Amino acid sequence: MKTEKENWIEEILNCVENIQPVQVRGDLFAGIQSRLHGSLVHLEHVSTRTVWLAAASIALLFALNFAAFIYSSPQKQSAVHSSALIQNSFDIYSNS
Repeated sequence: MKTEKENWIEEILNCVENIQPVQVRGDLFAGIQSRLHGSLVHLEHVSTRTVWLAAASIALLFALNFAAFIYSSPQKQSAVHSSALIQNSFDIYSNS
């Protein structure tokens, strides 16, 4: 005995068998292609100089961000502060 789910699946498959293929005009595809080729906009090429300038700008931005990250890390800040304190303490004891 078939379950309700199997009956439903069989009913759906039987509906698909009754579908008729759609008849299309023969020149429809050629018409669509002609419209597509007629409406395409021709793009101008970007010069290699512009591409290299953009790449150099990105590389410079990356380098600046990396340098800012390195110099703003807590270890570097504490080293800079401690060296400044040591230098100041030596200045206190000098005779000048």
